[in-house]
Amino acid sequence: MKYGPPSALRTLNEGAVLHALFERGALTRPEIEEITGLSKPAAARLLLRVEEAGIVRRAGEKASKHGPAAVLWDIVADASLVAGISVRAEQLWTDIADLRGTVVASAAVPNEVRGPDEVGPQVRHAVEAALSGTGIAHDRVADITLGLPGVVEPVGGRLTHGAQLPAWVDVDIIGAVRAEMPHVDVFTSNDVALVAVAAHEVGESAGAEDFALLWLDRGIRAVYVRRGEVLLGAHGSSGEIGALPVPAGIPGAADLPLAAVPGTRLEELLSPAAVAGLGDDVDAIAARVALAGAVVLAAYDPDLILLAGSVADRYEGLATAVRSELTFMPNAIPPVAHAPGGARAVATGAIRLSLRNARARALGQGSSAAADDAPLQRTYGQALAGRR
Repeated sequence: MKYGPPSALRTLNEGAVLHALFERGALTRPEIEEITGLSKPAAARLLLRVEEAGIVRRAGEKASKHGPAAVLWDIVADASLVAGISVRAEQLWTDIADLRGTVVASAAVPNEVRGPDEVGPQVRHAVEAALSGTGIAHDRVADITLGLPGVVEPVGGRLTHGAQLPAWVDVDIIGAVRAEMPHVDVFTSNDVALVAVAAHEVGESAGAEDFALLWLDRGIRAVYVRRGEVLLGAHGSSGEIGALPVPAGIPGAADLPLAAVPGTRLEELLSPAAVAGLGDDVDAIAARVALAGAVVLAAYDPDLILLAGSVADRYEGLATAVRSELTFMPNAIPPVAHAPGGARAVATGAIRLSLRNARARALGQGSSAAADDAPLQRTYGQALAGRR
């Protein structure tokens, strides 16, 4: 059997320890040994190394029934900060979080971008506004992820289609932000994909590794998460189902006046204004949503369907009604549930993506191996976001 060099082994061991501390909080050395399988000498040397690097700290003691109290070790959570920004036509919502994912500052600022030269300064202003009054300098933020409504190219991170953000389309967003904030790593992603990330990592997917999220708002989009990875296609446009025409005569569409109009699209039937015209008739609304749900069901066959966006947020009982409407499909009908959407959900997903990069960098800083040699798992940053 061929083994990697000692530096790679040290990196793997440090990664295991840091992951345990990120996920579980403060631990004693014996607890770390039990979780990671490291020997006592190896764990002791490793903890001293990452302590010297400023990544972990001693956080008090834990009483023991069988001897002296054991030292608790914990992450230095504020060693680096990350930002998640939801970009909307009206505003940018920014959350700032530490390495544990705890939000330490938030703010909303108007979206005043009217041309390409204003993108970078606008993002910097959003970060500075969130940190205003905290005493934290903006250069403490090392990673920024922006969630954008529209199609974001997987490589390069440009917004290639975005009717809600015309001034941001085809702009080198990553380059513009880095020109203003050279110290940061910048990611861009479709906003609905980030809602799916939030649902998967900290929200409503209930441990399901294969689920679909159906976004019902000013645009209609489906996002599929398979084995924990968001799949957006070769060009970032997988799941753009809003432009699909609704054929007449299919179950659930016969009573929809627009369905008889040639070229009627799903996004027209399910726009917030069109749905509001149905009043509080949840069954009628569910019949429309089920048309989009049928597309999701046929294309992905997921273990779970999540409904998100302003339409899903507004109507209690919609998820249950949609599942009932889907029974005309020959597929096995999975559970249908509601996932909170909005700017905060987008920002939460953006933070989770930024944390992948920030924690990987912490691993590289703590290791005696070069950061470029650190074996990193495939991340959401590679799977769904542009980065340069």
